[in-house]
Amino acid sequence: MTKIPTLILSFLLFITNIAFAQDRGSLSGKVIDKSTQKPIPNANIVLDGTQKGAIADSSGLFRITGIELKTYNISITSIALPW
Repeated sequence: MTKIPTLILSFLLFITNIAFAQDRGSLSGKVIDKSTQKPIPNANIVLDGTQKGAIADSSGLFRITGIELKTYNISITSIALPW
């Protein structure tokens, strides 16, 4: 008897997630050094005014998902060690 209400609840939660997902987007890119044009691995990318962010991979690539569709200012920081 409890399987039907559980299934209906699961379905409603799934539909709700689809509805909310339509108002979300993603931001992706590559962090590079302006002077050398080389990727900056492990750079920290943050959407200002939010708790959303990402860390660039070894190729400087990053992706932030599940963000509101609006304009953001982005902060990028990196601690580079001289080699």
